[in-house]
Amino acid sequence: FEDFFKAYLKMYAHKTLTSDDFRAFFVSHFQDDTTIQDMDWDAWYHQPGMPPEEPTFDRSLAEASETLAKTWLTIDGEEQHEGDSSAPRATTTSIPTSDLTKWSSAQIVAFLDAINLATTTNNKPLSLKTIQSMD
Repeated sequence: FEDFFKAYLKMYAHKTLTSDDFRAFFVSHFQDDTTIQDMDWDAWYHQPGMPPEEPTFDRSLAEASETLAKTWLTIDGEEQHEGDSSAPRATTTSIPTSDLTKWSSAQIVAFLDAINLATTTNNKPLSLKTIQSMD
């Protein structure tokens, strides 16, 4: 899709086009892709609501961020149930060893968003011990 988008911008930058122009360009660009031959352009253009084809996204990077956030939230929950914050760590969940330096900034933001959403929804911030363990 990225190649299509670049070609589309190159072709139509600073120009006005119609829906038929877009369709012709789209079909021409993806002429070797047999899956677009069955597209219901009438539904896309004239039916109310979302288009009939739902896009599928690769969520593997987002899932890695969400999984890491859930792990840290589990660790935090286990620590807060220990009671004595000076006691040695006795969690049943092991500390993650994920190397975030290899993650994209978007993945790190997704991880932090998941932590933030969970802690603000529950009105329960991460414990200092958990935050220090993240270092």
